[in-house]
Amino acid sequence: MGLALVAGAAGIMVAGSALDPAVERRLEEVQPSGTAPWQLGLTLLALVVLAPLGEELLFRGLMLRALVRVLRFWPAAFVSATLFTAAHLDAYVLWPRAISVFATGVALAWLYRQRGYVAIVVAHGVVNAVAFVGLLASS
Repeated sequence: MGLALVAGAAGIMVAGSALDPAVERRLEEVQPSGTAPWQLGLTLLALVVLAPLGEELLFRGLMLRALVRVLRFWPAAFVSATLFTAAHLDAYVLWPRAISVFATGVALAWLYRQRGYVAIVVAHGVVNAVAFVGLLASS
């Protein structure tokens, strides 16, 4: 599932770059902040282990479960995915990235419903690991 999420996000970003040349220029500006081995190790730990554990606990484990008590599943999934996207806003959030983060949030909500917390942490970790490798490859 994690690799499917990566493929979907990549497709959205490629389409965005094809439709809007400014997207490609902004993506070229993104570089890792530290290149010392210990910095890369900490970044990898934060992105692949800590962020998925915390974000999935917050957005799916707590927020989605609370929303499902007052909404049907899909509206609750869309609300939690919207908040997940908002939490990922930064200087490099471009419209295709925001769409891919939203789609990832919806997919993770569905996966949480089907397979539980461990599955979404692993899928989220795979997405972040591929992003980390892509960032390293681009520098």
